[in-house]
Amino acid sequence: MNWRSVTVRVKKRGSGNLIRIEKINQGKFIEAPTGKFFSLNDKPVLRVRIFGIVSSVYINEDRTYGSLTIDDGSDTIRLKLWKGKLQDKDGIVRNDLDMIDNITKGMIIDVLGKVKEWENEIYINPEGIFKQDDISWEIHRRSKLFEQDFDEMGMMDSSETDGEYKGNKDSKLEIVFNSLVDNQEENTPALISQRTGIDETELKDLIIKLQTEGRVLNPRPGFYLKV
Repeated sequence: MNWRSVTVRVKKRGSGNLIRIEKINQGKFIEAPTGKFFSLNDKPVLRVRIFGIVSSVYINEDRTYGSLTIDDGSDTIRLKLWKGKLQDKDGIVRNDLDMIDNITKGMIIDVLGKVKEWENEIYINPEGIFKQDDISWEIHRRSKLFEQDFDEMGMMDSSETDGEYKGNKDSKLEIVFNSLVDNQEENTPALISQRTGIDETELKDLIIKLQTEGRVLNPRPGFYLKV
């Protein structure tokens, strides 16, 4: 499998709601005493999880702004990124635009991000972008969306789907995934190795696999979080 994934900072731990782009575009922003927030069916949504085919890519010449347009078959939406000057504790300066350097038109990508609005355009500010070229992953993701559709129409008991890909619960991959805790400071390779009994060399390959599946983020070198 050929892949490359890049993730940058994650300001708060939290997974995104798997959703069709069409529904995001039907959402609205609501003013509240604490600020403006995105709402679907009058419920606040912090993050969304979408996937689809990249239909356009743009980065300006001075690398201060970039965007992708993604199409999931229900609608399209833009991802917008700006040059960042955040510096991690390890001294590495990160730029959000690094996430789209190797993204090209026609690729299938998995995106975790926050819904924003500017001049009446709803867009997504991504926190993680993952390239996907595994057809089984795409089939699984689409099946989850279909399950949601059936559930909304009252044709499926909500207990029949949990919205997460569990895989083989007895595999080392699942052991590593389930060992991750909410505090990234406790998710270093050394601590994960202690909790799981898996040596760090093998652990590295397992974590890379979890990243390609879009299930783990790497907010900064040597630290990991569940998505």
